[in-house]
Amino acid sequence: MIVRARFRAEDSLPGTPPSPEARALAVAYAIESAIEEGRYRSAAEVARVLGVTRARMSKVLGERWAPVEVQERVLGQRQQGETW
Repeated sequence: MIVRARFRAEDSLPGTPPSPEARALAVAYAIESAIEEGRYRSAAEVARVLGVTRARMSKVLGERWAPVEVQERVLGQRQQGETW
């Protein structure tokens, strides 16, 4: 199963794609949600299905543990024109 996250900040311009950081954050939450719903038993199973290493999956899922201020900044950076 391929996990595709669709995210658009409320204030983003139509047709403006989300930043790579915002996509990574959305994917992390989508994977976590799929595990919690029981579609997968663990992050290791998701890694096998997606064809990535467990280390990469750990890095992706680590995005959701960033401080709230950082997550808000990532999600709002397109509007403010900030870059990382």
